[in-house]
Amino acid sequence: MTACRIFVRDMRFFARHGLLDTETRVGQLFAVDVEVVLDAPGAAESGSLVDTVDYRRVWEVVHTVMMGAHEDLMERLAYRIAAALLEAPARSVRVQVRKLTPPLGGPTAEVGAEVVLE
Repeated sequence: MTACRIFVRDMRFFARHGLLDTETRVGQLFAVDVEVVLDAPGAAESGSLVDTVDYRRVWEVVHTVMMGAHEDLMERLAYRIAAALLEAPARSVRVQVRKLTPPLGGPTAEVGAEVVLE
């Protein structure tokens, strides 16, 4: 079976998610990657937006979740985003949420969580 992958990478949001007081009070920078797998040929053959996922909708869903209700865990943020995007014509959705300035006490590039829904 052929598949088509649509992706939107490195969407950046300053938000107040996390367990620590400083994370919720001060906030931090997050990055989100989304990949949607579609059954092909779909839009690749038809050339129609109705047979694919609109990148603008992906960004709007991610923005709504990231700027919405507080979550303690990145896993929960990733799940909420993936669940909102898993609808026809998507076969699966992969969402990765990363903290770009994690409060670990020493130099660390990023930490993250990934959720895949099928």
